[in-house]
Order: sequence, then structure tokens, then C-alpha cells
Amino acid sequence: MKETVEEETNHLLDQFYQNEVVERREKLRTIEQAVNVMRTSRYFKRWKDELIGRQRLKRSMYTFPPAPSLELPQQQLKVSSTSDDFPAYPRGNRLFPVEIRRHPLIA
Repeated sequence: MKETVEEETNHLLDQFYQNEVVERREKLRTIEQAVNVMRTSRYFKRWKDELIGRQRLKRSMYTFPPAPSLELPQQQLKVSSTSDDFPAYPRGNRLFPVEIRRHPLIA
């Protein structure tokens, strides 16, 4: 009788142990997947930030003149005054307290 009880007890303990091992492995797999997702998202976030930075630099280099302009100063002023890049400030604003006068050489 004692041997039978020991065998049954050992069998139940082995089953319990195997179930615990399987559950622990499943938990570890889910944790590993979560860590991999976090690492991947971090990598893509860095990649996205770098891409945005490159796009900004590229855009700013398009507007930055790489060489002296071949246009006349009058043409440059016309282009800059009609540009949508800068909002038109009314005269007398804090930024322009005094009426801006044209230079005599620029007609």
C-alpha cells in the first residue's frame, strides 16, 4: 500500500511539475515577444525621427541658396515680398515700429 501511494504521489508530482514547466515556458515566450515588440518599436521610432530630420534638412537645403543669386536685387525683393513663407506684418507692428523706406539704389 505504501508503495502504491508513493507511486501515485510521484506520478502526480511529475505531472504537476511538467505543467508548471510548460506554463513557465509559455510565460517566458510571451514576455520575450513583448520585449521584442518594444525593441522593434524603439528601433522604428529612432528610424522615423532620423527620417524626419533628413527630410527637414533636405527641405531647408532647397530654400537655402547654395550660390549667389543670378537675379537682380529688385527681382529678389519681389519674390521675397510675395512669398508665402513669411506672413505679412502690418506697419507699426512691434516688429516694424518705423516705416521701412526703400534704399535709393533699389527702385
